[in-house]
Amino acid sequence: MQLTIQDIVKKTGKTQQAIAKKAFLPDYFVREISTGGRPVKLYDEEILSRLGYVDPREAVQNLDNSTKPLRKERSDKASPRLISEKLEENLTKQTFSYYINQARLSNVLLCCKWACNDFANDILKELQEKNKQMTLEEFAQFFYLRRLMRKDKKYYEGPFHRDNWKKLWSEKHDVNKFNAQLPSNRWEEMELLVNAGIIGEGFGAGLIWVVDGTQLDLFVDNDGKKQTMNYLAITDGITGMIMYVKLLQNGERIQDVASAFSECLRIHGKPAWGVMMDNGRAFRSAEIRNYISSWYTPSELYDIENNSLRNKIFNNQHEPYLYPLAKIPRYPFKAKIERTFDEINRHPSENYPVSYIGTRDSRAVSHELGSNPILALEKAPAPDKAFANFIWWIYSDFINRQSGGKLKYFQRLSKQKPTLLNAWLYFGGKFNLDEENNINKIELKSASNLTAIEQSKIYEIYATAEDSKKHRVKASLGHANLIENNINYNINSDSLDLSVFNKQITVVIDGKDAYIFLEHDNNSYDERVPHEGDIYFVGMGFDATIRNEEDLKYKIKTQKVRKNMKDAISEKIKQLTYNSEQSEFNEISSAEYHIIPQTTRPTELSDKEIKELEDDFEKTINEIENDDIDDFLNF
Repeated sequence: MQLTIQDIVKKTGKTQQAIAKKAFLPDYFVREISTGGRPVKLYDEEILSRLGYVDPREAVQNLDNSTKPLRKERSDKASPRLISEKLEENLTKQTFSYYINQARLSNVLLCCKWACNDFANDILKELQEKNKQMTLEEFAQFFYLRRLMRKDKKYYEGPFHRDNWKKLWSEKHDVNKFNAQLPSNRWEEMELLVNAGIIGEGFGAGLIWVVDGTQLDLFVDNDGKKQTMNYLAITDGITGMIMYVKLLQNGERIQDVASAFSECLRIHGKPAWGVMMDNGRAFRSAEIRNYISSWYTPSELYDIENNSLRNKIFNNQHEPYLYPLAKIPRYPFKAKIERTFDEINRHPSENYPVSYIGTRDSRAVSHELGSNPILALEKAPAPDKAFANFIWWIYSDFINRQSGGKLKYFQRLSKQKPTLLNAWLYFGGKFNLDEENNINKIELKSASNLTAIEQSKIYEIYATAEDSKKHRVKASLGHANLIENNINYNINSDSLDLSVFNKQITVVIDGKDAYIFLEHDNNSYDERVPHEGDIYFVGMGFDATIRNEEDLKYKIKTQKVRKNMKDAISEKIKQLTYNSEQSEFNEISSAEYHIIPQTTRPTELSDKEIKELEDDFEKTINEIENDDIDDFLNF
């Protein structure tokens, strides 16, 4: 077989210049041919072996005798490299076919685009024949994931193994190993608090609340609208008992969170160590923080602030409201409620398997991965029915299931089955459940005698009020005017005194009653609300507007408010007068005792002179009163 220089270049992969420089090239020259143009030299095919080229077929048959064997063709195993080469070859042929049959010389880019579109359409057509639900994106992910993860060192090794991605990930996340060794992450909180004598048999249930919101992984039919539900769960931080669950209609709003706290507070009393919450906007709002603080007396707040064990556990958070810190990713109490959510998620998979959404359980496949979405929407239950069934399942089934891992210390301590209900009852919790399947009949009671102080009701009203119900207006002396739902209100109150005069106040209307608050204002400092987010309850007020015959009784209250305000102003003026008089007396006394020697007694005054001094004094007092009133009215 005779070969041209171009044939030798194509087979060996060497350049024409490199071959022409070989000294042995003339030894393999055979003949020269010409067809009317430049002559073409032909060489014997033996030159290929001299150049180190071996026929692939010979390399496969006799690998030991070959100087440079090539990789075997493994079309049976669909090697990613062979697949890529085949696809590129098909694309090249199709592009050339379009290019050679079109009219423009430089139109290669458009021809390549056409070929790629044809290639994509062929794949889609093939997918529709084999798997109608697989999209082109899913096919690309499937194909390149296999290429990425392939591990066949003799022929091909994917980047995941070649670059050791696991090692790189471990190096990046070694900080988590350090955090896992921190004291606040290593201890078993139940054992620690039992040994410290803070909890024990008959006491300690509800020591700290852990609160968070999540999605109930279930499709429901809300008047024809297919959607999911969210709920807020309040759990006991020690035992993990579900203390209260509230359905959230519009996400984690401040009003919904405050309402859930109010109901849980009514059932269980306040937690001695406070509330652990998520870092969400509603939980960090001033309304929620002030509402929680209002549950405690000043002495209780002092005890919380100076509790060294509590401060150690929660990294020196001294307030009754607590948040997980970013520097401790595996925060124990927060991690506990997240695991509880995973366990509670068994409800929809067991009771509504057709409508269950299996999205949460990605870390461990412990139950079904979800139903067919189309069938799930068709069989979606009503939201009220589904949520009532969810509550009943929690208090009749879930709390009686054994949790050997989470409550292993409790099992050793009490010699009882490790269930949430047993742990709750052991540490002093009470549980009353009606036999009927009715959410309103479920009632939990705690043995704790810690009841919130009466003032917390006021801050509850502030926290649960919608933003449209909170009116921020300027305070006048004794009254404030505002408009709600196109209705004018004239709020009268003894609390609107000189201390809040001309300041911005927040008024919450409740019928004829009004709750008046003072919020922190950067433009007007007040020692009662010195910090950002501080809220101070000024006092109660009432709407003095006369709209019907029943409102006439408020006229007397209005007159009383005005009288009290007038008396307060008079008392203020007397105080100012007294201060002025005392100041003048001190100045006169100082002047007299500097001019007159101590050994000399003052000369006695006649009755006429005394009368003139009294008249002058009365005149001075009147001037002072008028000046003070003018200054006050212009304040």
